[in-house]
Amino acid sequence: MGAAARLGFVLPSSNVRVEPAACALLASQPGVTAHFARVGVRTIGLDSSSDAQFELTRFLAAAGTLKDAEVAAIVWAGTSGSWRGLDKDREMVEAVGAAQGVPAATSTLSVLAACSRLGARDIALLTPYTDPVVDAIVANLRPEGIDLLREGHFGLSDSHACSEVPDGEIAGAIRALAGADPGAGAGQ
Repeated sequence: MGAAARLGFVLPSSNVRVEPAACALLASQPGVTAHFARVGVRTIGLDSSSDAQFELTRFLAAAGTLKDAEVAAIVWAGTSGSWRGLDKDREMVEAVGAAQGVPAATSTLSVLAACSRLGARDIALLTPYTDPVVDAIVANLRPEGIDLLREGHFGLSDSHACSEVPDGEIAGAIRALAGADPGAGAGQ
């Protein structure tokens, strides 16, 4: 991307964590800036009304507004592919990249790529989601060579509530998952 680059993020409309986190992560990268577009997401579930929030046309429209800002890459900063199916994310990456002429990625596919590079096949997973959504995530990770050693979740289906889980609760849940087997981790 060179010394200066604009990175485009499409995120769920109700997510209030991505923008501050992305800006904080990029603060030490001179000339690299974050630019945001949103798609309306209010509920997380396996029903058709929840699924409709993630239609490809909505992502293409949001990505188009980011292309107007001449971003160098576009990422879907959401995890819907983890429960809807990784093929949905792969289709989105291909369509957004082709339509906008820039590289595209998703959070879920990026995490899977990182697991592959690290040799992490057995992982612990913490999500804000409900039991049925977590079950779908687990089922979608297995064919990718990822198995869960441990799992924790907060049982939420309201998208905004997912981004409002206090940092302390998240940290405590991570410690609880790690404490179950402190030797587990990437490459094991």
